[in-house]
Order: sequence, then C-alpha cells, then structure tokens
Amino acid sequence: MEASTSGPAMDASTLRISDRGDLIAAVPYLLGFHPQHSLVILVLHGKRLVVTARIDLPEPEDFVHVPGFVTKMINANGGDAAVIIAFVDDSDHPTEWLFALCCDVLPREQVRDALVVTDGRWFSVFDDAAAVCDDATPSVVAAVMHGMVALPSRSDVGRLALPSVQEDTTAFAAVLLRLAGEHPGDADRHERMDRLLDAIATECSGPGSSDRSEEGFEPSLAGADPWIELALLAGTAAGRAAALARLDRDAAPAAVALWSAVVRRTPAEWAVGALCLLGTAAWVDGDGALQLICAERAQVLDPSDGLAADLLELNCAMVPPSAWDPSLVGRRQARLPPQLFGPRFGEAAGPADPAR
Repeated sequence: MEASTSGPAMDASTLRISDRGDLIAAVPYLLGFHPQHSLVILVLHGKRLVVTARIDLPEPEDFVHVPGFVTKMINANGGDAAVIIAFVDDSDHPTEWLFALCCDVLPREQVRDALVVTDGRWFSVFDDAAAVCDDATPSVVAAVMHGMVALPSRSDVGRLALPSVQEDTTAFAAVLLRLAGEHPGDADRHERMDRLLDAIATECSGPGSSDRSEEGFEPSLAGADPWIELALLAGTAAGRAAALARLDRDAAPAAVALWSAVVRRTPAEWAVGALCLLGTAAWVDGDGALQLICAERAQVLDPSDGLAADLLELNCAMVPPSAWDPSLVGRRQARLPPQLFGPRFGEAAGPADPAR
C-alpha cells in the first residue's frame, strides 16, 4: 500500500475539486505519478481530503478483502468516508461488477463514490454518469501552478531512488578511511552531518531547491567528497539522527530532493543510509510510493537495517505524516521513535499486499 497526503509540496487546502472528472484528473498529482492497473482510495473527512492511497488492482478472487481495507483506511486516518477509483488497463477485468459487490458490503455512507477509469473514459458504479477523461481540469491547472508533479508511472518514481552503477567505489572507500580518523565518535559524526546540511541549505535556498527531477538538485558542495561523506554519514546512527532531527513538513520537499541526489550518486553497497533518509523524508512529505520503494530497496541491500523496517511498518500501518515529531529523535537514534507505533497503528493495514 502506498499512502500520501494531498501530494508533495502541496497543502491540502490549496487543491479544490469541482466534480468527478476533476477528481480523477487530480489523482496523478495527489500520488505523484499516473496510476496503472491500480485501486486508489481517497479518504475524506467531510469535504476535506485526508489521504490518498494506491494498491495494485486486486484480482477478482481478492476483491473480498477490499471492503475491510477501505474501512481500515478510513478509521486509521480519521476519515468518515472514501471515494474508490479503479484505473483499469484490462478491459476484460470485471471491475464494475466487483465494485457493486464491494459497495453492497460497505455502509453506503462510507462510500461517497466508486469510479472506473478505462480506455480514456470514466464512469460511476452508482449512477449513469460517464465522460471522457480530461487532462486539463481546474484541479490539474492548480496542481501544476503549485509545483505538483505527476510522473508518467511508478517506475519513474523509482528512478528517484536508484543507486548509481557508475560511481567509483574506490573513492567511497578512501573517504570512509579518512572519516574513520576524523570523526571517530557519534558527536563528531552528528556535528559533521549538521555542518554539511547547513552548507547545503545555504547554497540551495533559492528557487528549484525542492525539484525532484534527476537534474533539478545539484549543489556543488565544493567537489565530490562531501557527497560521499553525506552517503557514508547517513549509514551511521549519529549521522541519521542529525538528519532526522532537522526534518519537518516544511523541510521535507528539499530533503527528498537532497537525499534523492545522494542516492543517485552512490553505489548500491553504500546507499542504504541515504535510501532510508530519502524514504523518511518522502513519508513526511506525503509520498507513500517513494517511501515504500526506498524501504524495499534498503531492505534488499541490508535486511537487518532497522530504519528500513520501520518505514515498511509505517506504510503497512498507514501512519500519516502528521505523526512525525523530529523532537523525538535522539542523537544515537538509528530507528524511528517507538512513539510512532502506538496501538492506533499497531496492526497491519489488511490482507492486501503492498504494491510493487
């Protein structure tokens, strides 16, 4: 499951939806990418959008789990209803019939609408409304004006967290040996991470500092070594703690851009720390897809990494970004604070597997 708030760098009150077609057109900007063969759940509290989530479109035999999943999404995020949208690539998928069964199980007041999008058209399961999909609705115009991005696919989101296959591992090893002598203790590593992040914040405080594209965030940092140092410090408990303690909702877009740039410069064997910091920043920024991708890649590289496991648990338990409190992060804290995993979010999100 991939959950996001109203989208990266976007306040929920900024985007106003006028009708069904406008809502459907806004979904890629809420998720950060165009969903394909996906089930999207938009949780509402009154008329306010609380959270947007996506899973792979279940097979017909698995649709029995959807009502429970929707209910859990509503309850976990303080909502009172949901809109369910299926983006269907296979015209033979019996989505309309399955949606009707799903909506028969759920209380009618919990499902504001159930929509199917296929072959460039949308229709509602509840009535005869239908129309051609429009990519230039008022919500899309507002999203673009506010800097929201809808990448072509989920795989394009994955490229933001793709370690380098070209960087020289010898250079990383050399810097690692130097760091072992210069920053032998946690206090030194914490201070060095702080100084590097201060320098980046000063250099990249202008327009474009939170650009998530591959070319959009390239501070010079006076050479290559500081980039290597960031990656290596991110692999230490003290370095992570320094970075996490600076992370809040306002800083999250720039942190996503920074740690994405670090990951893309770093060979896989050194990238776990940066992947975890990128995943945490993505979660705080409301980008569940990037959070999940980072956590899964970090766990493949290092199955024992605690922060990667925490990010997967946060996603599975549908913990909203509003739960984040940087003041809870201690100097030696390599994992996320246990306060985030209270009874309200302690159970799995439901039988649906996380989307891959």
